Amino acid sequence: MYFQLQEILHHFWNTTTVSDTLSNATLDFLVSTHTENIQAINGTSKPRRFFELIPQFFNYGPDYKIFTAFKDGKAVAALLLFYFNKTVEYFTLVVVKRYKTYQPLSLIMFQAMQDAAQRGVEWWNWGERG
Repeated sequence: MYFQLQEILHHFWNTTTVSDTLSNATLDFLVSTHTENIQAINGTSKPRRFFELIPQFFNYGPDYKIFTAFKDGKAVAALLLFYFNKTVEYFTLVVVKRYKTYQPLSLIMFQAMQDAAQRGVEWWNWGERG
């Protein structure tokens, strides 16, 4: 069973791309999937306006990035990170429920951590959970 799962994940990851290019489509995907996921657990999602204000106060690249995983050209997961000095703040992550078992966020995290290391980041803040 383990080897079958490993094969499936390997195939999924080899046919999935991760991009940190900002577009209206990636931002819309992040917001809509965040809202959908939080509502599914009866939580309170961040309002769309919160995400819309980010580019007004932060510069894409130096201050924040959105990493998005694409499977067959369709966004399946995304991660919003903020950067300050030598620290990266893990802020909002989303995954389409249908693709959750394929762990696309692990692939995003791997690439985001490589990117952070290249930037000279020394601290990864996972945020408060509890």
